[in-house]
Amino acid sequence: MVPDDSFREAVDTLGAALSRATAVLSLRTDPEFARSARRRLVFARLYGMPLFWRVDIDIRARSVAADDLYDADNPEARSDTRWSSPASAIDNAIAAVKAAVRGQADAADGLLRRGFERIGRDPEHTDDLADAITSLADACATQESSLTNMAAEVQQVVDRLLRSARPGNGSHPEP
Repeated sequence: MVPDDSFREAVDTLGAALSRATAVLSLRTDPEFARSARRRLVFARLYGMPLFWRVDIDIRARSVAADDLYDADNPEARSDTRWSSPASAIDNAIAAVKAAVRGQADAADGLLRRGFERIGRDPEHTDDLADAITSLADACATQESSLTNMAAEVQQVVDRLLRSARPGNGSHPEP
């Protein structure tokens, strides 16, 4: 929450403020509120933070701080620019890793299906959830090269949490 007259400054300087703590790997604004005069939803990934740690920031002017629906149905608050489909889909791959580690294979499958659909590809037909997750991440990086490092990180996390935990490997996934 910021004073109404400081809202624009808070939005404009968010990236710089976050970069004082660590490098900002990505900063995305929710297109539903991208033109709102009093509310923004911003999602950041920070260097050195685990893949699962995305920072979600809801910036609101004090006058609308308690109104969770402010500008939710306002077409003037929306941006013409939509989410990057590959960036959204790679978030599905990350969420699928979490679901798989929690033993929620059906949820992971659904996340992967929606991720592949977002990038215009048919879902991979494989019995190996780890392979399907890394395939989605790689396909996202192929479509949007700025996601290459994130796809590599997905691969590393999948190797550590899913592949190394397979029976016969003598290891177990981290909690």
